Amino acid sequence: MDEYYLVAKSKQSGFVTTCTLDQMIQKVSAGELLGEYFATRSSGLSYHQLMRSGVPITWVPAADLIAASDKAAAVQSQAEEHVQEHAKQYLSDHPFNPRTEVSADAIHIASRIVKHLWIIFVLLPFVIGLLLAILGVIKFG
Repeated sequence: MDEYYLVAKSKQSGFVTTCTLDQMIQKVSAGELLGEYFATRSSGLSYHQLMRSGVPITWVPAADLIAASDKAAAVQSQAEEHVQEHAKQYLSDHPFNPRTEVSADAIHIASRIVKHLWIIFVLLPFVIGLLLAILGVIKFG
């Protein structure tokens, strides 16, 4: 779920918009918002309610918020590359061993076989017996 930010011209006044960080980046790139505007994370209150509430507000320049998100995205990208590199290394060091491991295909096929055998040997005789009892071929008591 995206977090919303309140954007204002200054820390004291000048409400501009409420938007997500991605929308803020797009608006700054398009020139609709200026980097010197200030932003704060929305707590669910409107801008006017927040200003009247007396709650301390942490205003951050929009440009700093965007720069921090770019750094976070870069760190995330590096972390994903690191995980992929280690996963490839682990798989190359520990390849699939058919003597000790069961493939996903084999598990899938075995489960379908068991399901169909259950239908043939348990469910089908029960349904046939029930139908014969309903038709009066088999009488109880």
